[in-house]
This record gives sequence, C-alpha cells and structure tokens, in this order.
Amino acid sequence: GTVGYYPKSMDQGEGRITLQITSWDADRNRGESSYPILTIDDLFLDGTGKQLVFAHLDMEGVEHLALRGAMVALARDRPIVAVETYEAFLPEVFNETRAVFEHLSYRMFVVDEHVGGIKDGRNAVAVPRERTKLVHLLTRVTGVTPSYRRTGAW
Repeated sequence: GTVGYYPKSMDQGEGRITLQITSWDADRNRGESSYPILTIDDLFLDGTGKQLVFAHLDMEGVEHLALRGAMVALARDRPIVAVETYEAFLPEVFNETRAVFEHLSYRMFVVDEHVGGIKDGRNAVAVPRERTKLVHLLTRVTGVTPSYRRTGAW
C-alpha cells in the first residue's frame, strides 16, 4: 500500500552503486516516476500460483526488512536465499538477519569472498535445514562454509 518516487536525475549517466547511495536521501524521495512498494509475501500470495524458489537480496543494509516482509513465503515455500551481510559494519542488521533464518530453521553459510565497498562484506546463502543434500553440496563443491563465523579467507 505504499508508493515510492524515483527522480529521473538518478538515471542520468553511468549507473554505479556509489551514485545511488550518495544521491539518495529522504528529501529526494520525490520524483517524476512512482512505483508501488510491495513485500515479498505480497508478490507470492496464496492463490497466485507463484512459488518463491530463490531470492538474492542485495539491498544496502536493509535485507532484514525485506525478510520481515517475506516470513510467510519463506515458511511456506522454503526457498534458498542469498543475502549480502556486514557482520562488523552492521552488526544489528547481521544479527537480525541471522535470527530470522534461525527462527525459520535455515542454515546460513558465508561465502568467503569480499563483496561491496566495506571490508567485511560477504554474501551468505541460507538453506532450509531439511535440504540436507544441498547443504552437503554447498559445503563440498562451492567452497561455502557452514557457518556465519569468520573463516580462513576473512
């Protein structure tokens, strides 16, 4: 039920994340284009025939808010979810993200590669605990570590 506004000026020039982050503030949440703001649960309502299978959330520190709006879909569909995390830089966000996954009986894996512009930025992959073959595959084949604690390459 919420509407956001996007200024055309943010579409000018070459796109890059620092342009978007440094250009955005509450006063600029006005613009020539509007768009509806929906939760993930809204997009995958019962009766739509849609199932959430995989989600990658790279939302500059508000991934936990998106997860709050996805609790029904996560519990029902049990998708694999990738999120960008910053354990030291954004500890409250990191802990809330981890808590959501623990509450829903997901196992959170950290990918040991640097992401984003912050030194401790890492992607995490959350997998439902009952997907044991996938958990094993992630551990063995992809180099993902079965932990949200810092490991070798950190």
